Amino acid sequence: AITADAPLYRNWGLAIDIGTTTVVVALIGAGRMVSTLRRNPQSMMGADVISRIGHALDGSLALLCATIRTALCEMIAQLSAHRDILPTAIDHAVITGNTTMLYLLTAKLPTTLARAPFVADHLFGETVPAKTLGLNIADTATVYLPRCISAFVGADMVTALCAVGLNTLANTLPNTLPNRTPPNRTLLIVDVGTNGELILIHGEQMIATATAAGPAFEGASLSCGTVGVTGAIERVWPEDGRLSFSTIDNAPAIGICGSGIVDALATMREIGLIDETGYLDEPVLLSGDVGITLADIRAIQLAKGAIRAAIETLLETAGVSYDQIDALLIAGSFGSHLNLANAAAIGLFPPALLPVAQTTGNAAHNGAIMLLQDRRLIERTEASAQKAQTLALTNNPVFERKFIEYINF
Repeated sequence: AITADAPLYRNWGLAIDIGTTTVVVALIGAGRMVSTLRRNPQSMMGADVISRIGHALDGSLALLCATIRTALCEMIAQLSAHRDILPTAIDHAVITGNTTMLYLLTAKLPTTLARAPFVADHLFGETVPAKTLGLNIADTATVYLPRCISAFVGADMVTALCAVGLNTLANTLPNTLPNRTPPNRTLLIVDVGTNGELILIHGEQMIATATAAGPAFEGASLSCGTVGVTGAIERVWPEDGRLSFSTIDNAPAIGICGSGIVDALATMREIGLIDETGYLDEPVLLSGDVGITLADIRAIQLAKGAIRAAIETLLETAGVSYDQIDALLIAGSFGSHLNLANAAAIGLFPPALLPVAQTTGNAAHNGAIMLLQDRRLIERTEASAQKAQTLALTNNPVFERKFIEYINF
C-alpha cells in the first residue's frame, strides 16, 4: 500500500525514470502502485548518451524526442488500463533521468553537452505543463523535472540521494549505516548504468562525477543480453566444475541480465575458464543458444574498468581512503539482484569496500516515487544538487591511468 503525507498529485500520479537503456513508469493512486519497464527505444540511435547527443545535433532531435514520448504514452496507457482508469485521470508526474535524457524529452538541443567545457545550459528543477511534453494525461496536469547536478550527473542521481534517505545538508546517514560523528561520515553512491554516475559525500563535501560505462550491465550490447525480466538468467554459480544458473521466475532461459553476467564471469574466473585477462577460446553456453562470448567479456571489462576507475579517481581526488567509507551504495536497476561478492571479485568496486557495500535497487526511480509522494522533499533535493561539486574525468590523467589498471579481472 502507498501512503502520502503531502503528495504532488490529487488523484493519480506517475513516477518515471528515463534511463539511457531502460525506462520505468509507476502509476500511483488509491493507495496502490503498479509499474512497468521497457527498453528505451532511443537505443536505436546509440547505446550511450554521447551517441544520442550526436544524433540530436545532426538533425534527429525531433525523432529522439518523439520516440521517448510515444513510449511513455504507451506505458501510461498500459498502466491505466491495468487500474481501469483513463490516462486523463492522471494529474501529476515526476520524471527523473540523466541530463541528456531530460534534454531529449523536453526537445532541448544538447549543444553544450557536446563540447568543452561540457556545462549544461539547463539544469531543470522545474514544473511544466504535461501537454508541453506530449503526454496523454490530463490537459491540466503538471510534471516536475528534478534538478540535475551537471552535464553528465543528472536528476537521476539527485532522486537517488533522496531514495537512500540522505539529508546531505544535515549530514544525516540512513539508520542502517554506522553511527559516526558527523565530520567523519562518508558515503559513496555508485549508479551502475550506461551513464555511470557517482557521488561521494565526505563531511561537508559532496563531489559528483560520471563515466561512460556502456550498457553491458543492463543487458544491452551482450550477445544474449536482456533486461531483468522473466526468463533472464540472474544467478550463476559453480557446481562440479561447471556453471549452474537460475532464471527470474524459474522460466526457460531467454538471455542473461546484468547480475547474471557478473556472477558468470566471477564463476568462470573461479573455476579457471578465464584468467585475469578475460581471454576465452570459444563461447560458453549456459542453456541452448544462451551463452557468453569473448566480446561479451570485453564489454564487461570496459564497463567495470570505467566504473572502478571513476571510484578510484574520486577517492584519490578527495583524499579519502577505503577505511573512511561508511557505506558504498550500489544503485541501478540491475543492482536489485546483484551478488556483491561477485561484483567485487570481478573488480566492479574495490574488494576492500565489500563489508560496507549494499545495493539499493533502482534508487533513481524510488526517489522519484518519494518526490511524487511528498512535495516537501523538493526543496531538499534541489539544495543537494546545488551543493554538489563536479569532478570531470575527460582527459583526467588519474582516471586514464586507473582505467588501464582495472580493465583486467
